[in-house]
Amino acid sequence: KRLEVKLHRGKAIEGKVVSAKGEVVKGTSVLLATMFESAVIFDGEYSEKVASKGYPWTRTDEAGHFSLPPREWKVKVAVVCEVGHAVVTGEELAKTGVITLEPWGRIEGVLMEGTKAVAGAKMAINNDNWIPPGEPDVNYQYYEPVTTDADGRFVFPRVHAFSTGIS
Repeated sequence: KRLEVKLHRGKAIEGKVVSAKGEVVKGTSVLLATMFESAVIFDGEYSEKVASKGYPWTRTDEAGHFSLPPREWKVKVAVVCEVGHAVVTGEELAKTGVITLEPWGRIEGVLMEGTKAVAGAKMAINNDNWIPPGEPDVNYQYYEPVTTDADGRFVFPRVHAFSTGIS
């Protein structure tokens, strides 16, 4: 018996990235996530310094366009840069071809013990990011702790919207 197999080239995952104001965003990191390939964003950044070997990612061109390799299973596309971030499903991207960034959030406050500000305390964000089995994994990680100043003030400058704990 003879088995005949025909391969068909998949369609690239393509789109354009714009800011919340609708402006083209060039040179920004665009990551592909699947259930087999995690997209991990470290302290609001993704670059050659933190890129996982073999995991697909690219940067937008001068017109804000990007192209990632085709995948047969569910995908999410994550975008991170100075002006903001976004995560969309492959289905959402296919509808418009445009990813609109959300501005980064910011967590700031004063660490108090009773009525006194605590100076010099190290604080970290604990991101509990559970992904259901079979779903693409985009994981925001916050590794760099911040230290409260002399008045107990602290700032986490680039944070996405999520439920968390601060320790």
